[in-house]
Amino acid sequence: MLNITISNYLYYKINEVPKLRELSFLTGQKKGRVLLYSSYLDKDMGRYSILLLNPIFSVSYKNGIQERKWYHNNTDEIITRDFRDSLSEIFTLNSRMKDLNFPAPFYSGWVSYDSHSYFLNTESPKEALLDIPDFYFVFSDTFLVVDNELNNASIYAFETSVSEESAKERYERLKNEVYDILSRTEYPFTSEKISARALVKKEDYFNDINKIKEYISNGDVYQINYTYPFVATSSISSSELFYRYLTMNLVDFAAFINGDNYEIISISPECLISLKNGSKVSSFPIKGTIRKSGNIKEDLLLSETLIHSEKDRAELAMIVDLIRNDIGKISVPGSVTVDFHARIMEFPTLFHLFSSITGKINDVEGLDVFLSLFPGGSITGAPKISAVNIISKIEKYKRGVYTGAIGWVGVNGNSVFNIPIRTIQRDGETLFYNAGGGITWLSEPELELEESLTKTRSFLNIFSEWEILFD
Repeated sequence: MLNITISNYLYYKINEVPKLRELSFLTGQKKGRVLLYSSYLDKDMGRYSILLLNPIFSVSYKNGIQERKWYHNNTDEIITRDFRDSLSEIFTLNSRMKDLNFPAPFYSGWVSYDSHSYFLNTESPKEALLDIPDFYFVFSDTFLVVDNELNNASIYAFETSVSEESAKERYERLKNEVYDILSRTEYPFTSEKISARALVKKEDYFNDINKIKEYISNGDVYQINYTYPFVATSSISSSELFYRYLTMNLVDFAAFINGDNYEIISISPECLISLKNGSKVSSFPIKGTIRKSGNIKEDLLLSETLIHSEKDRAELAMIVDLIRNDIGKISVPGSVTVDFHARIMEFPTLFHLFSSITGKINDVEGLDVFLSLFPGGSITGAPKISAVNIISKIEKYKRGVYTGAIGWVGVNGNSVFNIPIRTIQRDGETLFYNAGGGITWLSEPELELEESLTKTRSFLNIFSEWEILFD
């Protein structure tokens, strides 16, 4: 395990606050950069947008092999290692920086949904949509931070034991790149028609829903989150796609990951884990979706329909109970609470229902907190292990980053991970996008299909023309 120490830092204010467009294009300039963007919908969870500006190395894992890629000299270190041991490195940092005034995400990246098989004794489908690792994290020593509350921006440069340049040297080099992007007046806007082809036939989709209802009828499971992928081709840059997608779908947990051989664009409203000071863990599950019409009176009726939906409330209640149990395994007895339940959450194109569960922990490692909640119950079903195994039998493809976890790990025991539920996984010009929803005994296949298509349209609307194709 690489032992990293973090000893000091400098920060410099930027005269102009970079907007989404500038941050997105800065991310696209260099492999290994990660942008965690917030639309500032929630004053606590959405205060900061953070760009890992100077990636030092990445750590990835696949099939028992850990690879560390150093960006300054383009060298690789490959070792055989256990999944848990490899991931534990991400959650362990040696730092004297205990009271930073922003959540410094020294490691940021993702864990694939399918990695559950390493520690839950579960299975995943055999076929992969694209060739990606089981997890991928980047370590950075320099960050561009936008404080949405104070409406200012700074570059934070840390002195670490793996840094190639001093903090001052890095600032001088990187500030010029930032100011160059800020001075730009024109950005591309590419007009393109997209054909999104579902990788499941409608007949098979309906059959799969009925199979799930048979599992429920037999008492094997109460609920399953069933998903399926679409594939499309686009020449539009990931920087532009991220900008378009987030502009039309405001959320507090957006991420643009400029990976080594792929890009990830994720627009998520759902927080899987918030761990503060190594003592408080929170999760905010979402279940239930209904479209918005654009008419205030009609939208009020639609939101009321969702709030009183027996099926959606039942889904959310089951997931809340599952997450209470997950948090309870690592929390101080009696400390787990449901702070609120089935609250309406409004977004530009739709409404969701969500809840909040918290617990207090004591002497629990960050990795154990993460694994206790991963994968998120809202995207598996309940009971979790039964649901995951049924998903592996019914879904044809591995999910990859979709419904896994994207987030950061910092100092002082802090970390935040979201559930990437509106996510583009990109390989060259090929885009993969998954959609789905929770299936219960009350589910009607035709309505479930329409809900999944509502979610897919929120993605396709970023293109000037689009169509959905089923074989």
